[in-house]
Amino acid sequence: MDFYSSDNNRNLVPALPENISECVKAIFEDGTPENTKKAYKKDLYYFQEWARATTGNSPALP
Repeated sequence: MDFYSSDNNRNLVPALPENISECVKAIFEDGTPENTKKAYKKDLYYFQEWARATTGNSPALP
């Protein structure tokens, strides 16, 4: 059985069932140090700015 999340159904990318997805998210959030979370946010910001500067578009990021 294939699962598709509501926010990626345009591309029909397989996703985990919602209850499992929430469990994985909780494990990730509880097990990731604050400095790592900050670094991820900075990386996403810089990537988004780079994409905007080079392509004129801002990619949709989580």
